[in-house]
Amino acid sequence: MADIFQTDLILPRHHEVANAIGAVAGSVMVSEEILVYPRMDGESFEPIGFYVQTKEERNHHEILEDALAQARELSRERAFGAALRAGADNPEVRVVAENDGLETYRVRATAMGNPRLTPLKAVDR
Repeated sequence: MADIFQTDLILPRHHEVANAIGAVAGSVMVSEEILVYPRMDGESFEPIGFYVQTKEERNHHEILEDALAQARELSRERAFGAALRAGADNPEVRVVAENDGLETYRVRATAMGNPRLTPLKAVDR
């Protein structure tokens, strides 16, 4: 580009690591979403319970509050673990349940933390 514009190219010292400080100063953020929706009676189309749906499994609860409590706890645990695996140091987790209508909820946990500056030590298994 310098040749095209007929100018000098001046590179600052340590230019090859210019984004390293931004990467260290940034945050690690991970989200986990779980769906809670009604289990319907096939004849009357009335809710007879609630499902908690993750990517891997589906659990049934009789009471909406129990289903939401499980969804909050599962999403919190999963987001926290994913943030640790992604390199966050002591991530903070925020959980929000949004009503999608018809007694269906999206429970979303977001874990955020600063990048870990020292590598994890290997654990003997």
